[in-house]
Amino acid sequence: MSEIITRDQPMDSDMMPYRLKDPYPVPVNLERNPKQGNLLSLAYAGKNSEFTAISQYVVHHETCSDTDPDISNQILQIGVIEMFHLDMLGSCLKQLGTSVNLGVHNGNYTQFWTAQYIKYGRNHRERILYDIQGEKECIAQYRYIISNIHNPAIENLLERIIGDEEVHIQLFEKMLPQPR
Repeated sequence: MSEIITRDQPMDSDMMPYRLKDPYPVPVNLERNPKQGNLLSLAYAGKNSEFTAISQYVVHHETCSDTDPDISNQILQIGVIEMFHLDMLGSCLKQLGTSVNLGVHNGNYTQFWTAQYIKYGRNHRERILYDIQGEKECIAQYRYIISNIHNPAIENLLERIIGDEEVHIQLFEKMLPQPR
């Protein structure tokens, strides 16, 4: 049987607007279960994964850093929260006995992450729309994993992460410039 610890970081006041205030119920001492790990690897390094979000947000941060430093910083801070999610998912993968790498595992086959998963966008509005779409796709993927993983400890963590992703959608919607 697994135990649960909670992680309160990143909790400094600068990060609070980018996440829920609730701590993360991070599972510890999970029983080895590569099938569950393979499923969870979708969220770690699949097309709609935390790694894809981090990579996309770093690119989007850089593309608007000169023209809109405030929005650029907000995008980067959302990316930092995604890094924290990635770290917690990696901990679960390791406990479940699944390789922690940038790939989605399916038995003996691994589909490795590719930069083709990033949606670059031609302008600021398009990039933010891609970010909103990515958050929604990530939430849908988390719901798929929750309905198939049959592990309450992991399900609780994913539900908590979904809360942050919903905050991110709200933040991106506020950053969205109106069409001209």
